[in-house]
Amino acid sequence: MTDNRDDTDSDSLSNEIVRALGKELKRLRAAHRGAEARIHNFEANHMDLETKYGNLIATAHDLDVSHEALMQEHADLKARRTELEKENVWLQQELDGTRRSLQGIKVEREEPCILTAANHYDKVKRALDESTKRREEEKLEHVTRYL
Repeated sequence: MTDNRDDTDSDSLSNEIVRALGKELKRLRAAHRGAEARIHNFEANHMDLETKYGNLIATAHDLDVSHEALMQEHADLKARRTELEKENVWLQQELDGTRRSLQGIKVEREEPCILTAANHYDKVKRALDESTKRREEEKLEHVTRYL
């Protein structure tokens, strides 16, 4: 009888062990499914982050290209400004020379003159012709210098 009892006790112990192992197996399978779901979520997040990273790299490249274009345009504008400043100086000098010429003609008119009107006209015409010729030469020089 003790053998039967030992077998029964042994069988019930084996059944409990099998039940415990079955419960543990179910728990481990559930944990495994949960881990697989988390892994899937991590992989999806990883792919999203890789896509965002690729977009950021493309945006950075576009910004670099735009920056280079703006820097070139800035350099071109600086060069143009320098040219315009030189032209402005040249035009200011021409304007000052013209003013001096006109003041010289005005002074000549104010001086008492015994010359006849025809002689005075010839003198003024010669001065204007010289001034015009000088201006044309300066313009030609200016145009050839900035071309």
